[in-house]
Amino acid sequence: MMGRKANVHLWQLLAFVCFLAGAAPALAQPGDESGAMSSFARGVFLLENGHADQAIEALEEAWRASDHAPAVGARLAEAYYAIRDMSRAELIADDVLESDPMREDVLQLKARLCYARRDVRASIAYLERVREVRPSSFETDRLLASLYAEVGERDKAIEAVERCIRSEPSIPYLHVLLGSMLEEAGRTEEAELAYIAALELDPSDETAVESLTDLLEKDDRVAEAIPHLERLAASPGAPESAALALAEAYLVVGRYTDGIDLLEARRGDGHLAPEGEILLGRLYYEAGRNEDAIRVFEPMYEHTGNNPELARILGELYLKTDDPARARSYFEAGIAAQPKDYRGYLALFFAQSEAFTQGGPRVEMTTAEAGALLTTASGLVPASDFDANYALGMAFSSVDSLRSARVHLSRANTIRSGDRGTLFNLAAVEEKSGDLESALQHLVELHAIVPDDAAVSNFYGYVLAEMNRELDLAESLISAALAAEPENGYFIDSLGWVYYQRGEYRDAVTHLERALRILGDDAVILEHLGDAYAALSRYKEALAAYRQSDSLQDNNLKLREKIESTERRLQ
Repeated sequence: MMGRKANVHLWQLLAFVCFLAGAAPALAQPGDESGAMSSFARGVFLLENGHADQAIEALEEAWRASDHAPAVGARLAEAYYAIRDMSRAELIADDVLESDPMREDVLQLKARLCYARRDVRASIAYLERVREVRPSSFETDRLLASLYAEVGERDKAIEAVERCIRSEPSIPYLHVLLGSMLEEAGRTEEAELAYIAALELDPSDETAVESLTDLLEKDDRVAEAIPHLERLAASPGAPESAALALAEAYLVVGRYTDGIDLLEARRGDGHLAPEGEILLGRLYYEAGRNEDAIRVFEPMYEHTGNNPELARILGELYLKTDDPARARSYFEAGIAAQPKDYRGYLALFFAQSEAFTQGGPRVEMTTAEAGALLTTASGLVPASDFDANYALGMAFSSVDSLRSARVHLSRANTIRSGDRGTLFNLAAVEEKSGDLESALQHLVELHAIVPDDAAVSNFYGYVLAEMNRELDLAESLISAALAAEPENGYFIDSLGWVYYQRGEYRDAVTHLERALRILGDDAVILEHLGDAYAALSRYKEALAAYRQSDSLQDNNLKLREKIESTERRLQ
């Protein structure tokens, strides 16, 4: 023990010698050199050992005795800064800079003093002066990067971090910092390389993995992040969040079994947090393991006491397991728990809708009850919520409440202009309502956004054909759609309708008959085919097509008129 203490004292003595050697020329004053050096050495010792308040007296003595030598002033200003006497620190620092304007340590202190009073620009100016003295200072560049970012000078901040990396290339944090700045600047490819550089230095760097994963997720490339997440999750002492992030990535890319295996193993070890249980339930749900999902969510529901979101999830799960009565009880419990939340009413509406359950089990409900659910939801939906208005628009459209569907879809389009789904479904509502001009406007906008989307091209061409307008353009659009999906019966029907509008009735019949063979009985195609037969005076075939179309729809007055007209022709 004594030997160790002796070594400490020797180290301190060597430090003083270094300080004195560096300061001696500046301290040398006729007749008082030894007193100034002694006071300075004592003050530095106290300052370096965390006793700034005691160091000030000795450093003030040295300051006076040395006739304000810059080396002494620098340490004295530092001592005052340490005890947060900013005014005195600044006065001494300014005095030093008058005699030595490019003294690096005092310029850095002035930068800290300016930042302490939130004068960021002045702080930057002092640090830039430090760079004039020593262009390759790591600490100066690190501070400059932070300050440039704070004042919005992103390019300068990036350059400062890049200088830090050239100086110290093996620090993962710097590469992550550079990546985040590049990402904010929209330079995503360079940001990705920066995050990867950090991970090459430390594959278990959680921040680097999270940053890279977030970046790839925005670009729908989550699968590329999975190897990094797997290495992080497998690293010694990896946090719980690493396993959850990996399981979430498995969920996104559809690797449900891998996600389930990961979380079940953690659950077996007793290491699965509540958020992990929820994620496991979601994985079960997506994997179609509905009974397992129920076993996860039902205890949560009972423990939380009628949580409306869990009630909706359980309602959907029981519907999938062919228990619509129990499903309805959960949906209604969710509504009772939060009667001012539109989502409860909408969830129950979807559960009874043949259109949305797609032929699977559904809750039995009268038309009046279903209508009441939509009316209530419509009155509760927030006017500024895109998802809510879009969902309500789709729900109203499914029951041909076209005016209400238009209201909500138009609102959704105002909230988020240019959304593909909104524009497409709004055009569909307008077309079904007979407002072809409005439908066309939405489709022109949508086609400009997604010119290669086959469904959009077909719909655009079909509306032009319905309007008997720009038939060459209509044919071109529909042909492009058919090039992508040559056996799509709806697209073939559209092309047949273009031929009909041109008066090319035989070609129309050829395409419409083919569409019908592909799709089976379809009310619209049958009516189109009837029109084409009638144009060719094939009235018996026209009447048969019209009658079959009529049997598939309700209250189409124009179709009834066609049937009566054709019957008269055959009499």
